[in-house]
Amino acid sequence: MSPPHVVGLANGLAQSTVSFARFFGPVIGGAVRFFPILKFRANQKVWSASINGNPSGYATGFYVVAFLCFIQWSLAFLIR
Repeated sequence: MSPPHVVGLANGLAQSTVSFARFFGPVIGGAVRFFPILKFRANQKVWSASINGNPSGYATGFYVVAFLCFIQWSLAFLIR
């Protein structure tokens, strides 16, 4: 926990960080979606590379993100 005299600063920094992430998250996500970063074959994008030849692999990205969220949620209990 933050000492009482810096609670306002801690809350302000937390809100600024969240706002920054909410602004740049869609920008970065759009860039990953529309600009070819990793080329497994000609004209393939990162998003479509995970389902190349295996349409059932579409959900893999969602499972990875859910797992990372679970880790963050679990670590939140260590905050004192």
